[in-house]
Amino acid sequence: MIRNKRDHHASLLMFLAILAAAVLIAGLIMPDKGFSANENRSLAQRPKISVKSLKDGSFFKDYTTYYSDQFPLRDLWMSLKFRADYLMNQREFSDVYVGENGTLLQKPAVPDAAAVQGTGDAINRFVSKYPEKDFSVILVPDAATVWNSKLPDNAPVRNQITDIENLLGMLDGSIERIDAVSVLQSHAADNIYYKTDHHWTSEGAYDVFMACTDPLKLAHEGIVYTPHVVSETFQGTLSSRSGDHRTRDEIIVYEPQGTDVEYEVNYPDLQQRSCSLFVSEQLNEKDQYTVFFGGNHPLVEIRTTADNGRSLLVFKDSYANSFIQFLTPYYQTIVMVDPRYYYDDVSLAMNTYSVTDVMFLYSADTLLTDTALADVLNAATAESTEDTGESLGDAMSGEIAVPDEATDGSGTEGTGTESTGTGEDAGASDGTSVDGSTEESTGTEEYTEDYSEDYTEDYSEDYSEDYSDYSEDYDYEAEYSEDNHSRHLRPAGEYMYG
Repeated sequence: MIRNKRDHHASLLMFLAILAAAVLIAGLIMPDKGFSANENRSLAQRPKISVKSLKDGSFFKDYTTYYSDQFPLRDLWMSLKFRADYLMNQREFSDVYVGENGTLLQKPAVPDAAAVQGTGDAINRFVSKYPEKDFSVILVPDAATVWNSKLPDNAPVRNQITDIENLLGMLDGSIERIDAVSVLQSHAADNIYYKTDHHWTSEGAYDVFMACTDPLKLAHEGIVYTPHVVSETFQGTLSSRSGDHRTRDEIIVYEPQGTDVEYEVNYPDLQQRSCSLFVSEQLNEKDQYTVFFGGNHPLVEIRTTADNGRSLLVFKDSYANSFIQFLTPYYQTIVMVDPRYYYDDVSLAMNTYSVTDVMFLYSADTLLTDTALADVLNAATAESTEDTGESLGDAMSGEIAVPDEATDGSGTEGTGTESTGTGEDAGASDGTSVDGSTEESTGTEEYTEDYSEDYTEDYSEDYSEDYSDYSEDYDYEAEYSEDNHSRHLRPAGEYMYG
């Protein structure tokens, strides 16, 4: 018995040693992966070693993350871990609850108070700038808020309804509020959310759309929508995060009938056009929800044959992608702007597309935590963007000096004129540019007395170091076509002004 026990331990030790060696060799041989389809995220890459990273310990921290992400057969191990934990009665995985009938429900986001206040203020300023436009807002609650009966027993979930009401209460009274919470609660027995993904389904979007027709003055008589199932194998982001791949969802698209309105979709970022809102090739990808418009884009333009003069601008996140399919018969133009990726002046879009209606369509999780919408709206309502083409044109021609430090933390938009040493004028305290005239550049007494002290000594002390490396951080196009000065994001995450 003693000999058998010793042999058993020796065999087990040898097996573990062989397994460890196999994993180590596989990790060295197998190429690193850049993206995990199951987790729907980019994977960490091998960190570079340096004396600094060794001293501060960041190399070992980064290498641990890298090895975890690149571990051989990672997806298999994660799936096995989920099953083991689930058998041990665990029901929460990476902030995702496993609920009734395998429904996956993520925890609602905790609002960022500063972000919420900033978003509310930015929306109100934007609304006040365009009092003649019709504004509406749709905030879509999290599935855990509407499907709370599907949650595991005693699962702690934040009351997102209160958070939504607080944000809506900040907004200008002229904004039409669409009560998506009540609509979805009344259809809670239906498939209004995916079981494996954080988005609402086309069915949920359709229910809210039907509640919009009267407030938005959409004459939908005679128009009906026919659903078509385009996938039965969808496993979304919550499946990826939790490791639970037992359940699959259907994806449904709707076809409007009873209307002869046709449309064309333009994707400026891709320089592509399409006669469909749906990109069927995406059904072959892991994230099949991107069948709607192929995913998120900075701006999408939809031109229709509905000759009614109505033009809709939609500020949105990905929830809007499955909602827009119901709007094409009712607007001559629909422009979708995703502020998370949009870096141009939205005032130009308002004028270019002769916008008559503006909609804010977001998941509550996004609008309660994100600042991108506030950034875009604040840029549009700043004094310097009232005539963007002119101000940027003047800047590029050397008529505007380097502005004072921006107070919103968004960085200073240099014009390249600081090297001339002309000091023609200085930026306003709120970060906007002041257009200096020829008379000012000749050196009037008022300019000398009021500004020389502030903008000579302070400039050299505060900005000389910052602007010495300016050429390393930013680049400018050498040629500018007419007055079209657009802002672009470089791959490194830095801005380039063309």
